[in-house]
This record gives sequence, C-alpha cells and structure tokens, in this order.
Amino acid sequence: MLCAKEIKGLCEAGSALGYKDDELREFVKTERLRLEKEKQIQFDKEEKEREMEKLRFEAQKIEAERAEKQKDRDAEKLRLEMEERQKEREAAERQKEKDREAVRLKE
Repeated sequence: MLCAKEIKGLCEAGSALGYKDDELREFVKTERLRLEKEKQIQFDKEEKEREMEKLRFEAQKIEAERAEKQKDRDAEKLRLEMEERQKEREAAERQKEKDREAVRLKE
C-alpha cells in the first residue's frame, strides 16, 4: 500500500503531465497499482533471497556435520589400524622370543 506522500506525488506527476479529473484518477490508479506490484515483486525477491540464504546456511551446517562425522570415522579407523599394528608387533615380538627360547633349548 502506498503512503499519502507517494499518492500525492503521483497526483502532482499526473497534473504535470496534463491529466485532469477522470484521466488523473485513472493515471494515479494505474501508477499506484504498478508501484504496488513493483514493491510486491521486490518484497518477493527479497523473501526468496532470505530463504535461499537460509537454505545455504542449512546446507553448510549439514556439510560441516558430515565432515565432522567423516573426521571422527577416519580417526577411529586410524586408531584401530594402529592398535592392529601394535598387536602384530607384540605377536611378532612374542614369536621372536619363542624362537630364541627354542634355539637356546636346542643348544
């Protein structure tokens, strides 16, 4: 909805263009509708931009969560691999110890 100053401005512009009486009313009506439509289009555009920004923010949040989960999975996988290597080293060390003991007993 246009404010009184905007409508007054339209009346003055119509008068300056030479419109009078019914023509002036029609000019003001037409221009008022055009301006209101432009304002609505601008409002809708801004609303859409806000919604898109909100969606981008949500997407970034989801991506950050996904990356954090992947980082945790990678860290857990690395920890398990390191535990497995440690077990293998310990098993190899025990086997070497058994082999040394067997060699000593043979002597």
